[in-house]
Amino acid sequence: MLYDNQPDAERYLMHSWVLYNGHPYIVQGVAQVPIKHEMTCALAPHEWNPEPFNTVVNVNITDPQLSMLNFNLGYVNLTSPNNRSSTACYVARLPVRGAGYKQGLHENNLELTFCTPMRNPARFRDIQRNIGFAHMCINKYPSLREATAFIAGLNVPSSMAFNRQLAVSFDPELEDFTFHYRGDPIGRAEDAAHFRLPKSKRYLSEVLEANGVKLV
Repeated sequence: MLYDNQPDAERYLMHSWVLYNGHPYIVQGVAQVPIKHEMTCALAPHEWNPEPFNTVVNVNITDPQLSMLNFNLGYVNLTSPNNRSSTACYVARLPVRGAGYKQGLHENNLELTFCTPMRNPARFRDIQRNIGFAHMCINKYPSLREATAFIAGLNVPSSMAFNRQLAVSFDPELEDFTFHYRGDPIGRAEDAAHFRLPKSKRYLSEVLEANGVKLV
C-alpha cells in the first residue's frame, strides 16, 4: 500500500504487528526520507524472536520482505508459566475499516475464540507478547501426540493447537477429547488417536489425517 504522507502511514501502521523476513515485529515509528521521497519504519522484534531477528531494524516501507497483510493467522497456544493450564485461542482478522483501522495486526481488527473457558479471558494486548503468538507467526506447533499428552495430564479443562487450523481440548471430568477447526468444535472422542468424524464434517478428513489424526 502506498501512503500519501507520513501521518497517513503512521495512522495505518503505528503500534501494529507486521512480518519482516517471516518474523513478527511491532511498528514503533515511521520516518520520511529527505530528498528520496521514501518512508521507512522502525520495527521492534517480538521478545521471543530468535537471532538474528531479535534487534530493532529500520526498513523501507516498500521492502518486499515487509508484510502488513499476509499474516497466516490461526491458533495461539497460551500456556500458563507454571504449566498448570493451557488454552488454544483462534485469532482471526475482522474485515473492518474506519476509525482505528490498522494494516498490521491490532486489537481493533481481530476476533479471538478460545477452545476452553478462561476465568479472565486474555485480550490481544496480552496474547501478543506470549511466546505462542511468535510461534503462530512462524507456524511452530507441537504434534497431536505431544498436545494430547500435555493437556491430558492437567487437572483442569485445557486445550492445545497442533496446527494453525486445528486444536484439541480435554475435559478431565468427562475424560474425553474435543477436536476444533478454526475456532469451532467439530466432534468428540474418548481416544484422541482414533476420531470418528461426523458426516457433516467429512470435508475435513484430508487436513485432519495430514496432521496425525487417525479417522475411524
